Amino acid sequence: MIAAPSLPANVGNGFTFSSEGRDPDLAFDEYRQLYANGSDVERAEGPFHAHVTAWRLGNMLLFDRRLDGLIHSRTERVASDGFDHFVLYAMIDGEIIGSPESRFDRAGAGNVVLLDTSMATRTQAVGAHYLTVSIARHLVEAIVDDPASLHGMVLRPPSTLILIDFLASLAHRAPGIATAAMPNLSRVLVDLLAIALAGYSRPGSETRQQNLLRRQSVESYIARHLADRRLSAATISDATGISRSSLYRLYDRQGGIARLVQMRRLEAIRAAIEDGSTAGLGELAQQFGFASEAHMSRVFSEVNGRAPGAYRREVQANPDEGVLTARRRWVGWMSELS
Repeated sequence: MIAAPSLPANVGNGFTFSSEGRDPDLAFDEYRQLYANGSDVERAEGPFHAHVTAWRLGNMLLFDRRLDGLIHSRTERVASDGFDHFVLYAMIDGEIIGSPESRFDRAGAGNVVLLDTSMATRTQAVGAHYLTVSIARHLVEAIVDDPASLHGMVLRPPSTLILIDFLASLAHRAPGIATAAMPNLSRVLVDLLAIALAGYSRPGSETRQQNLLRRQSVESYIARHLADRRLSAATISDATGISRSSLYRLYDRQGGIARLVQMRRLEAIRAAIEDGSTAGLGELAQQFGFASEAHMSRVFSEVNGRAPGAYRREVQANPDEGVLTARRRWVGWMSELS
């Protein structure tokens, strides 16, 4: 058995769900609601148990999961929900049983499983304790020549152990990690994944690896200067030494560099509202670099499906960190994963 991380008392920018000490049927129904945005959930034979703690860490979503008696399926919805990232399972204890769709049979302690969310999956947790990371596709593309070949790949120790140790450390320290440090954490994760993949797949091209370094530089700069209204393709280009044309190509999939800056500002405002900020919407818009409250409200509504005032009222109506709060937060994270 691999040593497990202790869960922090204060989750911070995250959420926790637990079935401990609750009616199993009620707890399962809430768990199914929690996962409704990303997976269909069924009861398996045997007792049901679920304890999930989650954190948003920049281009990664990190989960500490303790699950039993559950089946997660992404077979019917995969063609319509638009998910396009990778999920990494780092097994601490117990077992995950795969399926033909998932392209693996089973994985246990010390294994790392890679799954592509654009492809169908079906997995069953059996007394499982594992850490999962949702990773933006471009991070994986930087280190692997053929990312599609990773779906269902099971990596084995000893090459996986440093990666698992790193994720366990992240799970232990996630609440205290500064936003500006998160692009660097993404790079560390990718480097450790590349080590674990050595011998399993061909490495990515030097160009894609260089682009990953450029992205790290750009996103670190954005995180440090988010409140500066002058933040633009021109100022980012001057600060990082990356030409504007290269910036546009680098972030073409995300809608361009200006869109990336806008999304990072929206993320910061959503997180501030989630954390209970009492600042007015105009103050938040100014604090995070928007030209006006009206502009901020318009783009917030486009991304989140409701205006920031409505979002704040929704947050205030569910202050107890219940399943609705957790699901709303998770949906927001998924819309921002890039």
